[in-house]
Amino acid sequence: MTDNKEYNAKVLARDPVQDLAIMKIEGGNNFKPLKLGNVDDIQIGQTVIAIGNALGRFQNTVSVGVISGLGRTIVATGPDFATERLEDIIQTDAAINRGNSGGPLINLKGEVVGINTAVSTEGENIGFAISIDKAKRSIEQVKTLGKISYPYMGVRYIILNEEISKARDIEVDYVVELKNLKGWSRNILKYYFRGMGRIKK
Repeated sequence: MTDNKEYNAKVLARDPVQDLAIMKIEGGNNFKPLKLGNVDDIQIGQTVIAIGNALGRFQNTVSVGVISGLGRTIVATGPDFATERLEDIIQTDAAINRGNSGGPLINLKGEVVGINTAVSTEGENIGFAISIDKAKRSIEQVKTLGKISYPYMGVRYIILNEEISKARDIEVDYVVELKNLKGWSRNILKYYFRGMGRIKK
């Protein structure tokens, strides 16, 4: 914490679709939560503040910018070369660096409107945040169900970048991974995805 106190934290649930984790800090009872805003109230050009631990070393780094775009879709790559498609997210020119992921994106009312998640390596001042409305959905599911739940088809569409293709010796741009499928459902999906790329068993 900012006062150098340390607390244990328990992971209550993970949301791989939104790149989120819901955590509970144990042993602390004097924390004042930030108010959560609404994405519907966000406008392009609106001033926002990004807070995080820049580069994993500079705690409580604050940067100011504006909302540059809404409803963006990106493919983000993690340090393990795994890729994920993030949809309907916020674009901002507030400086978001490595280590800022998970920090809040706040409006001038002090409300959290997004959660910092990614930065473009191809340009400058292009950062992205998950909308707070999606985080609210995950939080409510943990409260009511004790977990985060999504419909499951057993199909995973994997977009590859150059690094992953070289590391795994794959010469296509994407693969379709089929999990826990048997019988007719697997055969139908294999026929449907034929020619679209490489099917990974």
